[in-house]
Amino acid sequence: DRPGFWEGRTIQRPISKIPNVRRRIVGGYEVVRNSHPHQVALLLTTSAGTSLCGGSIISYYTILTAAHCVEGTTSALAIAGAHNRLVTESTQQRQYQQSYMIHDYYDSRIIVNDIALLFGSGFTFNSYVQSIYLPTSALTDQFVGWRTTVTGNVHLFFI
Repeated sequence: DRPGFWEGRTIQRPISKIPNVRRRIVGGYEVVRNSHPHQVALLLTTSAGTSLCGGSIISYYTILTAAHCVEGTTSALAIAGAHNRLVTESTQQRQYQQSYMIHDYYDSRIIVNDIALLFGSGFTFNSYVQSIYLPTSALTDQFVGWRTTVTGNVHLFFI
């Protein structure tokens, strides 16, 4: 949606040598229902089975997610406007994504440039389904010191 966005940007290498498992975000809490209308749940099918990832709506037709989520995907169902993806709620919009694009310099061995775009037929924006706010100029490329919120899907594991 932003032609030339990647042009001239340097490829970032991981700073930390700590294994990925120690850099994961854990914990958190359940948010107020429909308080993050940009968040989608992605049910992704590969030859190995089905997995769950999260993403953010960045335009009517485009979802931003991680490259490791879509690599090798044969189908992707996006669930927007949901609070509980396991229940079909009246606020939900479900849409199969038609194609995806992985960052040209994504490297799955060291998880670098782990970013991808999914393209679908288009969501209908309302108070439950909206695009995320993105920076509007190159002057906002640096977010040091900014407060942020990380959203995502809950993964439940039973032992």
